[in-house]
Amino acid sequence: MLGGLLHVTKGVMGSTEALRLVPALIRGHGEHRICMVLAIKNPVPLDSLQLFGAPIRVLDGDDSFQDGSYELVVGAQTFTLVKNRGEYQSIT
Repeated sequence: MLGGLLHVTKGVMGSTEALRLVPALIRGHGEHRICMVLAIKNPVPLDSLQLFGAPIRVLDGDDSFQDGSYELVVGAQTFTLVKNRGEYQSIT
Protein backbone atom coordinates (compact mmCIF):
# COMPACT_ATOMS: atom_id res chain seq x y z
CA MET A 1 0.00 0.00 0.00
CA LEU A 2 1.70 3.18 -1.17
CA GLY A 3 1.70 5.93 1.44
CA GLY A 4 -0.08 3.60 3.82
CA LEU A 5 -0.68 4.29 7.49
CA LEU A 6 1.23 1.80 9.62
CA HIS A 7 1.03 3.09 13.18
CA VAL A 8 -0.31 6.10 15.08
CA THR A 9 1.39 7.52 18.19
CA LYS A 10 0.79 10.47 20.47
CA GLY A 11 3.23 13.26 19.77
CA VAL A 12 4.11 16.47 21.54
CA MET A 13 1.22 18.14 23.34
CA GLY A 14 -1.22 15.37 22.43
CA SER A 15 -0.94 15.66 18.65
CA THR A 16 -0.95 12.45 16.64
CA GLU A 17 1.97 11.27 14.55
CA ALA A 18 1.56 8.54 11.96
CA LEU A 19 4.26 6.15 10.78
CA ARG A 20 3.93 6.03 6.98
CA LEU A 21 5.37 3.97 4.16
CA VAL A 22 6.24 6.51 1.45
CA PRO A 23 8.33 6.72 -1.73
CA ALA A 24 11.50 8.80 -1.61
CA LEU A 25 14.46 9.70 -3.82
CA ILE A 26 18.09 8.94 -2.94
CA ARG A 27 20.55 11.10 -4.89
CA GLY A 28 24.25 11.93 -4.81
CA HIS A 29 27.66 10.86 -6.17
CA GLY A 30 26.19 10.97 -9.69
CA GLU A 31 23.53 8.40 -8.79
CA HIS A 32 19.81 8.54 -8.05
CA ARG A 33 16.97 6.07 -7.47
CA ILE A 34 13.52 5.75 -5.95
CA CYS A 35 13.20 3.85 -2.67
CA MET A 36 10.60 3.19 0.01
CA VAL A 37 11.03 4.64 3.50
CA LEU A 38 9.26 4.49 6.83
CA ALA A 39 8.82 8.02 8.18
CA ILE A 40 6.80 9.85 10.80
CA LYS A 41 4.14 12.04 9.21
CA ASN A 42 3.63 15.03 11.47
CA PRO A 43 0.39 16.90 11.83
CA VAL A 44 0.89 20.04 9.75
CA PRO A 45 0.99 23.21 11.84
CA LEU A 46 0.20 26.31 9.80
CA ASP A 47 3.68 27.75 10.41
CA SER A 48 5.65 24.63 9.45
CA LEU A 49 6.58 22.91 6.21
CA GLN A 50 7.92 19.83 8.02
CA LEU A 51 5.46 17.17 6.93
CA PHE A 52 7.81 14.21 7.55
CA GLY A 53 10.23 13.77 10.44
CA ALA A 54 12.52 11.34 12.20
CA PRO A 55 12.82 8.52 12.58
CA ILE A 56 13.18 7.78 8.87
CA ARG A 57 14.41 4.40 7.65
CA VAL A 58 15.17 3.23 4.09
CA LEU A 59 13.47 -0.15 3.60
CA ASP A 60 14.97 -1.24 0.28
CA GLY A 61 18.60 -0.28 0.80
CA ASP A 62 20.14 -2.97 -1.39
CA ASP A 63 21.86 -1.10 -4.22
CA SER A 64 25.30 -0.62 -5.74
CA PHE A 65 25.78 2.95 -4.46
CA GLN A 66 29.13 3.62 -2.79
CA ASP A 67 29.40 4.49 0.92
CA GLY A 68 29.05 8.19 1.67
CA SER A 69 26.54 10.97 2.19
CA TYR A 70 23.42 11.28 0.03
CA GLU A 71 20.31 13.41 -0.10
CA LEU A 72 17.03 11.70 0.72
CA VAL A 73 14.05 13.57 -0.72
CA VAL A 74 10.74 12.75 0.98
CA GLY A 75 7.91 14.82 -0.42
CA ALA A 76 9.30 18.37 -0.65
CA GLN A 77 11.81 17.85 2.20
CA THR A 78 15.47 16.92 1.87
CA PHE A 79 17.40 15.02 4.55
CA THR A 80 21.05 13.97 4.77
CA LEU A 81 21.36 10.19 4.44
CA VAL A 82 24.57 8.26 5.15
CA LYS A 83 25.52 4.89 3.70
CA ASN A 84 28.18 3.10 5.74
CA ARG A 85 29.52 -0.40 5.01
CA GLY A 86 26.79 -0.89 2.43
CA GLU A 87 23.95 -0.01 4.84
CA TYR A 88 21.88 3.17 4.91
CA GLN A 89 21.79 4.60 8.42
CA SER A 90 18.41 5.54 9.90
CA ILE A 91 17.74 9.26 10.27
CA THR A 92 17.04 9.95 13.92
